[in-house]
Amino acid sequence: VQDDLAKVNQSIDELKAQIQILIDAKFT
Repeated sequence: VQDDLAKVNQSIDELKAQIQILIDAKFT
C-alpha cells in the first residue's frame, strides 16, 4: 500500500511540474 501511495505522490509531483511549466510558458 505504501508503495502505491509513493507512486501516486510521484505522479502528482510530476503533474505539478508539468503544470508549472505550462504556467511559466503562458506568462513569459
